[in-house]
Amino acid sequence: MLDGPVSLPRWLIPALVLSAILASLSIGYRFRVESRNKAATLAIEIETAEAVSIAQGFDLDESLRRLKAKGVGALVLSEETVADLINVHRVEFSSGPALSGEEETLARVLQAMRRRYPRLAVAAVAGKIDLSGPSMPSEYAIRTLSVGLNPDEAARARRAGLRVVARFANPLGVTDAYVRETLRLAVSQGADVFLPQGDQVLGRRGSILALEAALQEFGVLYASPEFTKIGGDANVVADIPGSVVRLHSALAAELDKLPIAEAVDRYARAARERNQRILLLRPVSFGSETPLDDLEDFVDRVAKAARRQGGEIGVAKPFEEPGVPQALFVLIGLSIAPVLAWTGALFLPARWSGTVWGLSLAAGLSCAFPAARPGMAFLAAVALPILAFIVLEARAGTKWPLEYLVVSLISLVGGLCVAGLLNGLPYLIRAEQFEGVKVAVFLPIAAVGAFFFARFSNLGGALRGPVTWGQAALALGLLGLLAFMISRTGNDNPAGVSGLELRARSILDALLFVRPRTKEFLIGHPLLVIGICMLIRSRSGRMVETYGGWTALALMAGAVGQTDLVNTMCHLHTPVTLSLVRIAVGWVAGGILGSVLWLAVSRWGQAPNDLGSS
Repeated sequence: MLDGPVSLPRWLIPALVLSAILASLSIGYRFRVESRNKAATLAIEIETAEAVSIAQGFDLDESLRRLKAKGVGALVLSEETVADLINVHRVEFSSGPALSGEEETLARVLQAMRRRYPRLAVAAVAGKIDLSGPSMPSEYAIRTLSVGLNPDEAARARRAGLRVVARFANPLGVTDAYVRETLRLAVSQGADVFLPQGDQVLGRRGSILALEAALQEFGVLYASPEFTKIGGDANVVADIPGSVVRLHSALAAELDKLPIAEAVDRYARAARERNQRILLLRPVSFGSETPLDDLEDFVDRVAKAARRQGGEIGVAKPFEEPGVPQALFVLIGLSIAPVLAWTGALFLPARWSGTVWGLSLAAGLSCAFPAARPGMAFLAAVALPILAFIVLEARAGTKWPLEYLVVSLISLVGGLCVAGLLNGLPYLIRAEQFEGVKVAVFLPIAAVGAFFFARFSNLGGALRGPVTWGQAALALGLLGLLAFMISRTGNDNPAGVSGLELRARSILDALLFVRPRTKEFLIGHPLLVIGICMLIRSRSGRMVETYGGWTALALMAGAVGQTDLVNTMCHLHTPVTLSLVRIAVGWVAGGILGSVLWLAVSRWGQAPNDLGSS
């Protein structure tokens, strides 16, 4: 129990070092996979290319060649319907009722009808498809019938040397055979990537296994759209992760709100920071005297930005399984288990100590099984930041830079353990994510606050005494701040980002190699520096009575940066090198800001200005 001074066992630091080394070995496998897969494909839709070509008076083939020269590598083709063919007068309804038209086009429609309605007996006779019969589809059903990709558009893509991304919707009542034949026909036209169209993947729900089997049989990649809720997408990503490439796009309405530089940066960062392998570009502006030139310029700027940020423009390919040996997961679990047991035992009665140690070692051994690793990763994410502050108190150090480094390194071990244990293809493509983010972020903050308030203030007396207006305002302010942080924490947080924050982020992106996390370098790390300096001075007795509560509050707020540091490593779809650089940049920037603030705080409080020794 934490009812007195804590004595650190001699084995604690070696155990932490061993855990960090083993976790880093695991992360090394992931690093090699990420290093081999940095290429992103720039894609445009055929409708976009056609519109800008016509508006500027260019032949579509010439426009596609020009766009390819700037970096475009894929053309997105959506399925045609009978209604589309009617609109361009390739087929038409006539009396009977019947469909008439060009022989080649009628053959496509007939083939589509047989795919879609296998029990329907239809045939093309004398340039017509007779639709009479006792159980014929309605005219609406025929008009909405998909006839596959436009063969002329597919041929244009092949002539330009562009990859074909095929889009198909999921009509009601599709069969396994329809799904397979739809993909087979698209592959015969040159398609090697499938992108869902509408709010469901092809085959959802009953034929989704047929879709997955067909994708693997024909070697077609599945493009999973980012930030889009599509029925069945999560199933495909989870079931066949080796066939998945992630795709980022922006709606025209979204791009319209962004300056061109920010629109370019949005796409470049999607590839760099979130492993998006296909970037679907759309025009930034609809109004232009030279729309093709403007689209070329936008493509060129995105390609250059992606390369400048360390990526490549080329053929998108799926990620591979990192191939971490199973034994390494067990070793990581066993190395961190004593650390977790010792930390947990501090907060429990002594009689529970043996149970905690036994459960921790069992949890370490269970890391041989994939289902158990998320639990061990969660425990490491929670326990290590708490341990960092316990070590800070027990060390009784006198140099704030060293204590700041020690606290952050111990917290970082927790993040490394998360990344080392949750190392697999599903995490790379975000089929699986680190669960319990909010608890892992805020439970350590609460524990650190309780620990130091018990050390530096009379909690019982404070709770029994009257509440002042200042205390009430401070409590409400802290609750509001924590509520806002909770809303902004997680893999899919609901809180929007203000325009001012977006502008600040853009400035930081321009100034720094990678933008640090706001809560770390503006709040957590500076307040940790101030809290450490106040803790060091409080040990001399000069600040305990007056500033003990403020010291505990500063250290509690400082824990925000430590849990955010761990949380950065929990974003497992982000390249690991980028996460580590982001942590380093935030740590340095936060430390500098904290030291400046402490100079001001110490002078305001009329404390001796001896930063070098405190």
